Amino acid sequence: MIVEVGDARILKFLEARFQAAELSASEALQTFLLSMNHLDPIPELVEMAKMFLNMPFTKSNTYLWHTVVLSYGSLVYKHCAYYTPCPVDAVQPLLDMALEALKNGNDTDMVLAMKALGNAGHPGSIKTIMRFLPGVAATAVNLPPRVLSAAVQSMRLIAARDPHSVQDISMTLFLQKNLPAEIRMLAFMVLFDTKPSMALVSTVTSHLQQEDDLHIVSFTYSYLKSMARSSTPDNHFLVTACNMAVKILAPKYGRLSYHYSKAVRMDCADDFLMGTVSEVFMLRSATNFFPTEIMMKGKFHFIGRILQLLELGIRAEGIQELFRSGIPSFRGDLSYNDLQAVLDVAVSPAAGKESPVWDVIESLKKGVSWHKTKMFLIFEVRYIQATTVGLPVEISKYYGSLNGISVNAKAAVSPPLTEHLGQLLTSDVTLESDGFVGYSKDFFLYYGINTELFQSGTEVKAKIPLNIPWRFSAKINIPKKKFELDIPACKQEFEVLSVSSNVYAVSRNIEEPTMDKMTPMMPKDIDSNHEIVHMDPSVVRPESDQMMKTNTWHPLTKMCAESNIYGAGLCVESELRRQYYHEEYPLYYFLGYTHFAVKVAPVQGKKPVDKIHFEVNVSPSRHPTSAYQVLQTLRKLSQEATQQVHLSSDSASSARGSNHSRRDSTVESLDSTPEALFTVKALAMSSSEKPEGYDAAMYYTHEANVKNSQMIVSQVGEDTNWKMCMDTTVSGHARAQAHIAWGAECQSYEMSMTAATGHLPGAMPTLKAKVHWTRIPESLAEIGRRVESYIPGIGFLLGFNQEPERNAKQEVSASVVAASADSLDVKIRLPEYTVYRKAMPFPLPPATSDEVQRGTTNTTRDGLGHA
Repeated sequence: MIVEVGDARILKFLEARFQAAELSASEALQTFLLSMNHLDPIPELVEMAKMFLNMPFTKSNTYLWHTVVLSYGSLVYKHCAYYTPCPVDAVQPLLDMALEALKNGNDTDMVLAMKALGNAGHPGSIKTIMRFLPGVAATAVNLPPRVLSAAVQSMRLIAARDPHSVQDISMTLFLQKNLPAEIRMLAFMVLFDTKPSMALVSTVTSHLQQEDDLHIVSFTYSYLKSMARSSTPDNHFLVTACNMAVKILAPKYGRLSYHYSKAVRMDCADDFLMGTVSEVFMLRSATNFFPTEIMMKGKFHFIGRILQLLELGIRAEGIQELFRSGIPSFRGDLSYNDLQAVLDVAVSPAAGKESPVWDVIESLKKGVSWHKTKMFLIFEVRYIQATTVGLPVEISKYYGSLNGISVNAKAAVSPPLTEHLGQLLTSDVTLESDGFVGYSKDFFLYYGINTELFQSGTEVKAKIPLNIPWRFSAKINIPKKKFELDIPACKQEFEVLSVSSNVYAVSRNIEEPTMDKMTPMMPKDIDSNHEIVHMDPSVVRPESDQMMKTNTWHPLTKMCAESNIYGAGLCVESELRRQYYHEEYPLYYFLGYTHFAVKVAPVQGKKPVDKIHFEVNVSPSRHPTSAYQVLQTLRKLSQEATQQVHLSSDSASSARGSNHSRRDSTVESLDSTPEALFTVKALAMSSSEKPEGYDAAMYYTHEANVKNSQMIVSQVGEDTNWKMCMDTTVSGHARAQAHIAWGAECQSYEMSMTAATGHLPGAMPTLKAKVHWTRIPESLAEIGRRVESYIPGIGFLLGFNQEPERNAKQEVSASVVAASADSLDVKIRLPEYTVYRKAMPFPLPPATSDEVQRGTTNTTRDGLGHA
């Protein structure tokens, strides 16, 4: 809590602790970060904070040093928000750091300095940043892309304070075709952070019509298109310019696929001066399959203020640096070879005691216990305003969070390791662990009169606790390829997540500090949440309970999904108490009691449960002879369904003919007991009763160009014959079929699905799919009828037409025809009607082989192909 002091005392306290090195790097990092966030940004304190940039202790740890530098930059930004013009002395240490790093050619220090200058957002740092940018600097510079990326992004906050200078620089960078595509796209993002005029947007549009790099074209066009749909009040003029640009560029670039770089912006705003903005940027290059950089941003608009809540970025170069030093064969393209290289080094059988995996195993054998709690006072804000009545009005907000985690684990290896990790392949590994992870977030809001003698007003209290405990015992038998997991049975109810809030009328006075009064603003007939939790949901409440008073809304619900086999259930309960005034006055909706909870509760089953046992066996295993009979029945049903469900294409018919002959030969080959590819079991175990639960087995056969797999899920227990059987067949690349049956010996219900592609000479490529059912449960049929009733409205919004037709009653079919290179003809047949749409735009055209070949060398406009 010392970080809340916010004046010179906290800086002197940290100075003494840093000089004496009394804090660990982790403690110093967290304390300094929060202290700079709460520090009052007056000139005297900013000058005092400079001393941390020169302390040996701050440079003793890389993460602490980065935190100190970046936090100081953020402090300068807050300082400049209150003092205009902002003195250059505040940002001078960061400018010196950037120039020193450029002189020494240290890439890491240059990136750190650019990020700190970006946090500071000082207009006086423009000249220093220009020295890192090619084509803008007075002298030629040749810096790696990660430094150029940091330099370009360091101008984002400066864009609001000196937009004209940033526009000149970013436009110059964007027009340089010799720069990497990633740098040009980042320059375009910074350019639009300055809210450019219609003239600048027109210049960008004209340049895009002559652009050769499809990644640049795709990124800028998608950004303009997203911005043209913006509804936030700060972009009205920019939206108009982007609309005109999109209309000019759409005929030529409107069908670019997601193989190229993209920018997506989604926002919404309402009449109450609130709104949210989410942005996702995916920057790609012609030489890498995976994006070179992915960025995500989130903003919140509230009464004229814009709060940037979240910004997350991932660079492929960072992943390369992380693994390349210790993994010689790691190339950084995130391919299968890279994954194999990581696994070879991490769990190499030849690795010995020098491997970090060996140290982890030895620590687990001795037992590991780790406990950590951390409390955060995220913000404390008080606003006091004098009034003409003579009584001060206060608005105060407090938000705190308590986070905790506790882990206990112990492992055993039999036989124990002696020389190398390869011995794990012939050992049994047992792991026992228990622990807890959770947090509790508290929010308080007060609005009312606050004097030295008394306090009277409205107070909102909200609490959100999260609680996830665990206890398990796992066993891995590597030679037998078997994994087992035991979880104790649920014996008592516990709350996983809850959200509670209430509004009170409060009154306090200095003469009786312990006699404060807190009266809920909504009337209540239940005294505590404890009574709500244990209330029987099967009892129907009389209407007098539902309507406690006139204009009072009090819904109380509880839903549970219970399993009598495993003796546990998941319950969701909620309670609201509101006034009906919220239709005219929306803020009234928040004035009331709210309670929502997710709980895990024990369930009284037919038999006692000691533990829940999960087992996965990957090695081939022989099932009883009854499995052979089930497979024969499943294949017979699948053949009958195939005869009922057929597609009207010659290519599909030929595939079906070959499929029939293959099935007959496969059934004849099942003279021996079949072997399961893998099995999965989930059983409720008891010391005095036989296990109950479910058992799943997967079978697979591969013949010529046909792949066939079956899965059988059986209920384990006495006097039960419930099974679910699934048979899937994939014939080459042209046809796929699945047949599902479930119930008593897989005989009660069944349905089948078929999909096939066809491309006959002189015809367009076609994809047809069909779902057919003979017997299904009434609950599933009711869901289907509800979905069918919503389709006409959704289809209308998506531009589909509807025709009333009497189609097959127990069948839904769909056909998709590639009408052109960038459009589709879609038709969906349901039992009561047919919906269709001609020339539906398709944003993902398949890349041709010529386009892929050109993309590996250089991405040019010729590869567009779908203008």
